[in-house]
Amino acid sequence: MAPRSVTIQLASGITHATLPDHRKMAPGVQYDVDWDTFSKISPAARQSYISVVSVNGYAVPTTGTINLPDTTSNATPQLGVWSILTTSSATPIYNTGGLNLSGSAFQGWTAIQEPANAVNSSTVLNLSITGPQDERWTYVYNSSGSTAIAAGDVVVWDANGFSGRSVLKAHQSVANTNLFSGVGVFAGVAVAAIPANYYGWIQIEGECAAVNVGSNTVPVGSPIYPDPSNAGQAANSAGVFIATTDTTTGAPVTKAYAPFGTSLTAVANNQVAAQLRSFKPKKPYRRVNNKN
Repeated sequence: MAPRSVTIQLASGITHATLPDHRKMAPGVQYDVDWDTFSKISPAARQSYISVVSVNGYAVPTTGTINLPDTTSNATPQLGVWSILTTSSATPIYNTGGLNLSGSAFQGWTAIQEPANAVNSSTVLNLSITGPQDERWTYVYNSSGSTAIAAGDVVVWDANGFSGRSVLKAHQSVANTNLFSGVGVFAGVAVAAIPANYYGWIQIEGECAAVNVGSNTVPVGSPIYPDPSNAGQAANSAGVFIATTDTTTGAPVTKAYAPFGTSLTAVANNQVAAQLRSFKPKKPYRRVNNKN
């Protein structure tokens, strides 16, 4: 489950800001915000305008299950969600037959088949699974010819890969499409090991129980990004800036790097739990109909 609240304050040098709940922030004052409010703060704001003092009331989900339903699907053999997400294979499991999640345990879960776009051929579906807490996983191909991806590794999109669904553990080996030297565009975090030239699943949104940070110093509440120096690892992106050009004037500008998530725990066994936000600027608004 998500944390109950997060205690934040303005970052050094910032004189004022307004929270999503309309409170005005002042320097030197700590503010306790509920998780829903914190989740609406954009990654860019988490990077440059606020600093996290503490994450309150969070417990890492049980490793290996993450409380996922285990009822069967139409996969062959029939598998529960956790089994699906931790299965890798040399040939794609999901082809034109698709993937359906059925049964009472799958309420709130959705398997999305995106048409036309394929993992690496016209017969392999571009698949995503969405959970009841807005967690999202997608089916990918490890396009490295020799480097395996381990569970918890941070991977980036392979700019030279198949139809945008190929990933690499080596952040430094892809085209500089993220406008930051040595860092590829964040794709997700591997749920389980994906050997070289294998297919498997990565998590791209939501609460992630294990993100590889290696020996990096990543305090609780840190914004994180793909480590440009260590393949498969995340690093603290606080204070990281990118040199780019203004899209209107073409003039050189310096901007804060947009992190892909926020660490929720202290480092343990070279990993942290994190809330993955990818590069979405804000949590989408969801209209709920009152059926009473």
